[in-house]
Amino acid sequence: DFAKNHWEIFFQIQHDIQNRRMNKKYYTKYGELQLCEVRFQVNDFAALLEKIEHYDEFNFIETKSRRDKKRKRNIVRYHFDWLTLGIEEELKAIEIGHVENGIIFSTSQLDIDGNSLGIEVLGDLYIDPFLCRLETRSLELAEFAVRHFAEIFGDTLTFKRIIKKKLDLNRKSKINEGPVEPESSEPVDPELKENVLKNYYLNLLDEKLPALNNLTPREARKDPAYLPLLIGWLKDLENISERKRRNGLETVSIEILKKELDIDY
Repeated sequence: DFAKNHWEIFFQIQHDIQNRRMNKKYYTKYGELQLCEVRFQVNDFAALLEKIEHYDEFNFIETKSRRDKKRKRNIVRYHFDWLTLGIEEELKAIEIGHVENGIIFSTSQLDIDGNSLGIEVLGDLYIDPFLCRLETRSLELAEFAVRHFAEIFGDTLTFKRIIKKKLDLNRKSKINEGPVEPESSEPVDPELKENVLKNYYLNLLDEKLPALNNLTPREARKDPAYLPLLIGWLKDLENISERKRRNGLETVSIEILKKELDIDY
């Protein structure tokens, strides 16, 4: 009856509904969905690795080798998840809240039972001796990262540029209405993941660290004068590892480093 007697209003409503559906926008919790790559030049690789271990917002995932075409050799690259853990208050300034016509995607981490841990994944961070690259999902997050990384990493990094990437919203295999879930894959072997974490920490033993006056932990172990600094560094790692364990993040026992260095305290 409404359509029959008020057909002009009916068709306007129908047009508005179709228009809203076709022009629906996609958002993250921190701005409109826009894939971005943030690039930094690495000025001090060892100092950067040492600093990153002190922040809960970075969760180590794996190491991989990449081909550096400019230097014509393979280099090791470290991969971290960038999380909201510990910086929730700072991020409130760019939270978007409710949206009228759009979909907000969730990237919350889940426990083994599928329950949200209340920790959002902000992006993927890749670090090698020459390049630090952050992949994130909104321009607001990319710009926040530029400011935030300058504060926590200081002159170990130099910002280069933000690159916006195209996103095909019509590819349903990539984006569907509702929360974003990780792509289905075979379960990761827990033993394999633990070995990757162990190798990451063991690699630190051969990195020159500012905390040890630019000696490697193996070099510091050989000099009694540096033993207190080495013990202090190990205790810092123990505290970081325990904090990550309490927050439900992957970590390993620092005992493997103590055993490798033949040290006890």
